[in-house]
Amino acid sequence: MRSTFSLCITSLLLAACITKPAEVRVPTVHDLGAPGPVQAPVMPLRRVEVTTPGWLNAAVMQYRQGEQTSARKAFADNRWVAPPGDLIENSLMRALGAAQPSRCTLTVRLDELVQVFDSDSASRVRMSGVLFLKGGPTSELMAQRAFDLNDATPSADPAGGAATVRTEADKLAGLAREWLATMDAKACAAGG
Repeated sequence: MRSTFSLCITSLLLAACITKPAEVRVPTVHDLGAPGPVQAPVMPLRRVEVTTPGWLNAAVMQYRQGEQTSARKAFADNRWVAPPGDLIENSLMRALGAAQPSRCTLTVRLDELVQVFDSDSASRVRMSGVLFLKGGPTSELMAQRAFDLNDATPSADPAGGAATVRTEADKLAGLAREWLATMDAKACAAGG
């Protein structure tokens, strides 16, 4: 009996030594690609700031299975290099030529940024929110404009979602440039 017990213990110890340890999975980290060139400003802006709700303040890549579901999920093995609001803010600062002597700030309230899977093989990215131009002598709200972007991804996976967020950040910059071009730049002049 004692030798059978010893044999079982020895077998278990050997099995434990032979068992392959669990594989450590390193997440894929996404960004918006190489930064584009700094553009000439259409209006002097002191800065661009992007604000986000709490659920977008982390580097988690989020998705939904269909638009109607209330379940927001996170990809297990994919992350942003920084919170998405920070990535979009950096992109917009360059695209709008911000950091000028100015009394104006462009604030982007990012209300939604999520990859929506309509099926196993089709997804899109939804980015929506509001642009606020604040400035003048008292930093009052000068104008605001809502935006809602909803573009198909090139592939129904996190890499396709990241590529589409880059596309939508570029579209948002273009929309903001066109909108700012309609404003009175004198109200933002640093000395005016």
